[in-house]
Amino acid sequence: MKNAIIFHGTEGSPRGNWFQWLKRELTKKGWKVWAPKLPDPNKPKASKDAKYVLEKWKLNSESVLIAHSSGCAVVLGVLSLLPKDIVINKCILVSVFTESEWEANSDLFDIKFDFAKIKNKAKEFVFIHSDNDPYVPLKQAEDLA
Repeated sequence: MKNAIIFHGTEGSPRGNWFQWLKRELTKKGWKVWAPKLPDPNKPKASKDAKYVLEKWKLNSESVLIAHSSGCAVVLGVLSLLPKDIVINKCILVSVFTESEWEANSDLFDIKFDFAKIKNKAKEFVFIHSDNDPYVPLKQAEDLA
């Protein structure tokens, strides 16, 4: 069964931005969708959030991970921790970044990402980013892509 997880960013929730709209649209198409409230949205840690997700949701070859902002770091954490035999379908990363000076994100990158492993844990990666995002420089998304 097609399934998706939608990840919010720092100081966010599953009720913000376009998350509930996307959840409704995918559900209408028969997808199983989860938009969790991550454990500590005001001071996220990618490792803690990734472990939480992997305890609550079974990923498979039809899974799609969709994330906004710091939720993208959680996706990278999830991919880093996936068992060897699991490769998901797709990751859609919106406003992804690799470093942040914002105090709320000071503990976000508490896991060393193995990008050689990560790139082989999804069949496809999609990056969506604005060239005038006031919070996240386009260069970080380009470098990660």
